[in-house]
Parts: sequence; C-alpha cells; structure tokens
Amino acid sequence: MNFRVRVTWLGDIAKINVAHASEESIYALAEYTRDRAKGYCPKKTGRLASSINVQSKSRGDSIENSAEYGEGPFPSGFDQLAKPKSDRTVFVGTNLVYANAIEFGIRESYPIDIKYKKVLSDGTTIFGTHVVHPTTQAQPFMRPAMDDARANAPYILKAKFDETLKGMK
Repeated sequence: MNFRVRVTWLGDIAKINVAHASEESIYALAEYTRDRAKGYCPKKTGRLASSINVQSKSRGDSIENSAEYGEGPFPSGFDQLAKPKSDRTVFVGTNLVYANAIEFGIRESYPIDIKYKKVLSDGTTIFGTHVVHPTTQAQPFMRPAMDDARANAPYILKAKFDETLKGMK
C-alpha cells in the first residue's frame, strides 16, 4: 500500500492575512477614537468637529460637511492630516490652528496687534490698535477620546481582527 502526501506551504498567505487584519483592526480603533473625539468636541460652529479625521498610509477620511455639527456649511479646504509613511500607523486629529487652544485652554492673556489696518473694528464698534485675548478654560476632546479608546482597545481590536480573518477564508 502506497500513500502520497502533498504538503502546501501557506505561511506567506497567513502572514499577509494577519498583516491585513492588523491594519484593519488599528484603523477601526482610530475610527472609534475619531468618533469619540467628535462627540466630545465643543460645537460652536461645528468646524472643529468636522475637521477631525483619520489617515493611514493606504486610506483616510475626507473632511466632512460641518453642517452636521452646527452652523455651516463651510467652504472646502480644511487641511487633512498628513498620511503616515509606514504601514500599521494611523493618525487621528485635526490641523486647525486653534484646536490646541480648545483642547488645553489659554493660561495667559496676550495682545493681538493689528497688521494691515489702522484700527480693529467689526464694522460698528472700534476696538483700537490692539486687543487682549482673554484666558480660556480647556475643553478637552482628544484626550477623553483617547482614554475611551485605550479602555476599549482590546475589545475593538479583537472584534475587528476576528471579523477580518473570517472574511478571508
């Protein structure tokens, strides 16, 4: 009695599948963080919340219409985050210049001098040749979102990893 056995090495396919599942899982965690940050974000006009985006090497968010978060719509042209250069790296955040002032607050007031006109005015009131920006309280939105993501990471990563691998069979 003779037997023939054929052995096929699937190690390379397994490596590719695991790498893909890892990328999907990390991206899912980043999307969770983005969504939580948008929820925590103060919404005076909605511009800041709509600018929070996720970027990875292979894909990323487009900037949303801010009308979903408040007054708007705003013109296009929000800066998206730069795409990371390496795989399995994801950026979550915003490029708006005032985001840090909202997240951390302003501890010390500072003067704002005019540059292109003789006086500062809103059309009805003249404010003078400079104004003093007041201090502001911090209104964290990224830090609480990251805390939530950190607490839920094992569950989000495992669920997405398992879902992705099941879809590859």
